[in-house]
Order: sequence, then C-alpha cells, then structure tokens
Amino acid sequence: MSTRIFVFMSVLLGALVLSLTACLPSADEIVQQGIDLYYGGEYEEAIEIFTKALDVDPTNEVAHNGRGVSYKALGRYDEALVDFNAAIDLNSEYVKPVYNRGDLYELQGRYDEAIADFTRVYELEPDKAYGINTRGWVYYEMGDYEQALSDVTVALELEPDDPSSLDTRANIYRELGEYDAAMADIERAISLTPDYYWAYYSRGLIYLEQGNMEKAKEDFTLACEMGEKEACTVLDSLAE
Repeated sequence: MSTRIFVFMSVLLGALVLSLTACLPSADEIVQQGIDLYYGGEYEEAIEIFTKALDVDPTNEVAHNGRGVSYKALGRYDEALVDFNAAIDLNSEYVKPVYNRGDLYELQGRYDEAIADFTRVYELEPDKAYGINTRGWVYYEMGDYEQALSDVTVALELEPDDPSSLDTRANIYRELGEYDAAMADIERAISLTPDYYWAYYSRGLIYLEQGNMEKAKEDFTLACEMGEKEACTVLDSLAE
C-alpha cells in the first residue's frame, strides 16, 4: 500500500471514529434519562441508566446522586450510601447528595450523622429553609423540642410560607401541648398547599390528642388516600 493510500485510509478511519463518537449520547444526556425514569417511579431502570452514565464518565457526581436516590427508594440503603459518599467526594459543594445522605441517616435513626449533614446543607444554602427545617425535624424526633423549635423558627424567618416548616413547628407545638399554636400553623400550611398530605396527618394527630375522634379520622382518611402511609396505619389501629 502506498504512503498516500495509507494516509488517506487513516484520515478516513479517524473521521469515521469521530463521527460515531459524536453520535453517542453524553453522560449528562444519559443522566437526564435516568432522572426521568426516577421521577416516573421506575427505580430499577433508573439504576441501570445511571450506571451506564457512570460507565461513560465515572466522575459524574449527578449520576452517583441519581443512582443513590434510586437505591434509597428501593430500600437498598447500603448501596445508596456508597453513591452519596462518592458524589460528595467528587464535589463537596454539591448539596443534593449531602441532603439525601442526611435523609438516609435519619431513616436509619443515625441522628447525629443526619444533623451533621443537614447542618452542612444549611451552610451551603443559608438562604433556604429546607436544610435548617429538616435539622429541626431530626431534633424533634430526638425529643429535643427546644432546639427543634429554634431551628424551625430560623426556617420560617427565611421562608414564612414554607408548608414543611409550618408542619414541623405544628408538631413541636403539639408535643408541647400548645394545641392552639399547633392548629394555627397546620391550618396555614394547608391553606398554602392544599395537597400537602403530611399536614392533614399532623392535623389529625392534633385532633386525636384533643379527643376529637371524628375530625381526626377525617384527616387521617384524607392523608391516607393522598399517600401518607402512617395515616393509614393509624386508621387501622383506630378501627381495631
């Protein structure tokens, strides 16, 4: 083969490889497919797609986070934690895996670690309520109502109309026996976001503690029908 033909074939082959490479989806494009599957509730399929994205680009922190939340949705917590850690190691300023890891720790009852992550979320986004509010919720679960109330107060100063923060404070007030304050917060949360089913569950708990069984059952039924599993469990126990 002459030198001229060899050079021509090399250039042609190189152009063909570049053309084929250009036709392949990027890691970010594959990640978006995984995100769509995740929000469609197709978690197993999402995991496969996020894994493909990581095959293309192992340093894609969004793919690690996406696979992590998909594992978490399936209850595969150990695998989820590996991915959240990987995403954070790749980009310590990327807030989503920090929040998601904190949420996972909270589910596992690892409260000190959850508090550390939600504190970091608040440090990364100090102008948003969700980090400090969620930390307040963890303190609430630990029974530290004073610190929980302090956190949620900060959250509501940042976002006065945040239904999640109002719901958190209502539950704190309920535990403290301040039912009027609790009801005021939860009614406001419902008026702001009528499809926020956690609020109906929380209001049901207030009615239950006040001895208003009829209204409690109405709220638990609403919350259960909207997808709050704990409300369904309470309804079943009340029916026994």
